[in-house]
Amino acid sequence: MILSTAGFVRLLTYFFFALMMIIPTTQQLPRGVILIVLLVIGGLHSIRANNWRLHWEVGFIALFCITTSVFFILKGVVNNHPAMQLGGVYVVWPIIFVFTMGVFNKYEQLLPFSKVIVLGGICAALLGVLVVFEALNFIDFGLLEFFGKGLRVDASGTTISLTMPSLVTVMYVLPFLFSMLMMPAEAFPLNVRWRKVCWFGLLISFVVLVFSGRRAFWVSSAFAPFVFLFFAYLCDIRFQVKSMIFIAILSLLMAFLLIISLDIDVEAMWFEFLDGFDFSETGKGDASTRRLQFTALLHDWVQNPLLGSGHGAGATGYIGDPESPFSYELSYMSLLFHTGIVGFTFYSFSVVWLLVRSVIVMREDPLGSGFMLPLIVGLSCFLVANTSNPYLEKFDYLWVLFLPIALLNARLLESSKVNRVASSGWASKGSVKS
Repeated sequence: MILSTAGFVRLLTYFFFALMMIIPTTQQLPRGVILIVLLVIGGLHSIRANNWRLHWEVGFIALFCITTSVFFILKGVVNNHPAMQLGGVYVVWPIIFVFTMGVFNKYEQLLPFSKVIVLGGICAALLGVLVVFEALNFIDFGLLEFFGKGLRVDASGTTISLTMPSLVTVMYVLPFLFSMLMMPAEAFPLNVRWRKVCWFGLLISFVVLVFSGRRAFWVSSAFAPFVFLFFAYLCDIRFQVKSMIFIAILSLLMAFLLIISLDIDVEAMWFEFLDGFDFSETGKGDASTRRLQFTALLHDWVQNPLLGSGHGAGATGYIGDPESPFSYELSYMSLLFHTGIVGFTFYSFSVVWLLVRSVIVMREDPLGSGFMLPLIVGLSCFLVANTSNPYLEKFDYLWVLFLPIALLNARLLESSKVNRVASSGWASKGSVKS
C-alpha cells in the first residue's frame, strides 16, 4: 500500500502532535526538523490540490488577534523593551497553527487527534507515575537523568511534589477524558472500545493528580465537573449521570488507597495547598512571589491603563529574570499590564467568541458534539490553571487553544457547504417551476 502525500502529512502531523504531548519543551531540534518538513510538504500539497480552507469568521478572528499582537509588540519595541522575543508566541506560532487549520479543515481529518490526545495523555501520565516511583527508589529506568532540569520530584517529606513538562498534558487530559466519558453513548466520537481506554487514561491521570502536589492541577480538575455541566446544559446534552457518580466514588477510593500505601500526610498536604493562597504579608513561597508580582504589575498598569506598556515590558517593582523581564507567573495580570484594557479586551473577546460559537454549533447538533465538548471543557479548565502559570506562552501548549478553533473551523465550513447546496437546490426548483 502506497501512502499518498496527504496521508503522509496527516500521519506525520499526528506523530508530531503526540511528541508535543509526551515530551513538550524538550528535544527541540529533532521536533523542529519535523515541523519544517510538515510545513513545506503540507504547504506545497495544499497549493497543488487547492484544498486549503479557512472559514471567514475564523480567518477574521485570527487576523484580528495577530494584528493586535503586532501592534503591542511594536509598542514594546518603541519603548525599548525586548518585545521581539515574544514575536514567536504572539505572531509566528499562531500563524503556523492557523495555516495547519487550513490544511486540516475536515472533521474526519481532525477526529484522529482525539485518539492522539487519549494515548498521548496516557503516556504522559505513565511517565509521571514512573518518575515518582523512581524517585521513591521502587524502579530505576534512568528517567530522572533523561529529563534533566525540566524534572523535579520531591518525595523526601510527608508529601509528594512532581514537576515535569508532560505534567501539563495530564492537567489538560484529565478534564478532557472526564468529559468524553460523560457523553451519551450515541454521541461518543470513537469506537466503543476506546471508552475502556478512556477509563484507563482517566484513572492513571487521577493518580498523577494526587502525586503532583500542584495547586493549579487540583483546582482546574475540581472545576472540571462544573464546567462540563455548564456547557452540557447550554448545549442540551444529556450526560451519563451514573458515570459521574462512579467516577466520584472511584476517585475517592483511589485517593484513599494512594494516601495509605505511600504514607502521605493529608493534613500537611492540605496546609501546603492553603499556603499557596496566602497572599498576606506573612505569606511564603509561591504565594509571596505572586503577591509581589501582582502588586508590581498593578502599580505599573495604572500608569498606562488603556494600552499598557507593550509586550516585552517588565514591571519596575519586580523583575524575576533579567533575560526575560516580561515573564510573570500571573499570566492574565501580566497580559493586562502589557496590553492594557484595550488589548486584554481584544484577546478575551477572541476566547469568548470561540466558546459562544462552539456552543451554538453544538446546540445545532448535540449528538455530533462528542469531540468538541471535551475540547471546550479541557480548554476552559486549562485557562483556569493558566491563571498562575503562563503555559500558553509556550508553543507546545498552544494546541490547547487552537485545536478547538480548528474543529470549529471544520464544522463551520461543513455548515456553509450544506447551506450552499440547500440554497442551490431551492434555486433550481424555483427555476424549474417558473
